[in-house]
Amino acid sequence: MCKKLLNLFFILLFVTVISCIPAFAANGTVSDDTITFTTSRAVGENIKLNIKASDNIEISGIAETTNLTGPNTFTLTSQTVVIKGPVTTFECPDNGITSLDVSKNKKLSILKCECNLLESLDLSKNPAIRYVKCYGNRIKGEALTKMMDSLPQDIIIEFDKSYVE
Repeated sequence: MCKKLLNLFFILLFVTVISCIPAFAANGTVSDDTITFTTSRAVGENIKLNIKASDNIEISGIAETTNLTGPNTFTLTSQTVVIKGPVTTFECPDNGITSLDVSKNKKLSILKCECNLLESLDLSKNPAIRYVKCYGNRIKGEALTKMMDSLPQDIIIEFDKSYVE
């Protein structure tokens, strides 16, 4: 009887320890904030990004695994790139970006995505946004109006006035 209780104790202890591993692994790692974009550039080609973050970040869709912040050139392993972590500044000009989702990054305050292929940009879920540079894209008409209406009043925005209808 005593041996069965001891075995049961060790089994319960093992299960408890195993169930705690994900919690330990999550501490001190990357936050759930994400930025996702798709580029028209082919796998193997390079993109240039300038990323500033308040903590560690991870990037999937690129070959590089170190020196992820600051101005860098990255080699694509996928046309879709996901940046996970508390990014505060994201600069991605002239990378053939066709879609950009920053709605899951609440800390983003500066976005420079000029000279890409974007047809829309939703900034309605970015409460910290203060500066946007997005000229040279294909954002116009209703998409431009929707984007402008979603922005805080004290924001600085640069866009190509020729796209305004």
